[in-house]
Amino acid sequence: MIVFAVILLIVAAVVIGFGLVIYGNGVGTVPDDVGHEPAATRQGVARISWRDLFGRMKTSVKGMTAEDISREEKLTATGAFCVMVGLVCVVVAVLAIIVALVYQTTPKPATALDFSLRPEAVDRGAAGQQAAVAQPRAVVAGRTSAVARGW
Repeated sequence: MIVFAVILLIVAAVVIGFGLVIYGNGVGTVPDDVGHEPAATRQGVARISWRDLFGRMKTSVKGMTAEDISREEKLTATGAFCVMVGLVCVVVAVLAIIVALVYQTTPKPATALDFSLRPEAVDRGAAGQQAAVAQPRAVVAGRTSAVARGW
């Protein structure tokens, strides 16, 4: 579960970064040639209005699928959607970490049959030799259950 959470966090970081660059390009703060101007890209991402980005997330799907809007509108909608998907990945990753930690700390009940050797389970053979016979008993939380005591 922890591995799943780490993978989700990596995917979330990539998707959020990609979404911020696309959104910033649509808004006009990030240049079109991102690879050749990394300093301008960092400055452009820093100038993004977070309030507008989160407000755009609500209508991002409609903006991506509409046919009659401009390229900038589609870029902002796609970027906002990518950031939203990345944030959902972060939330799921945090939940996966919590579940993994809770699952590791809870005691697991022993419900399997325990084939241990008990003194009363010793069988006397024909030649007087002691042969140990393993008899099953159900163990729950370190105690032998009432049903298994009859064996």
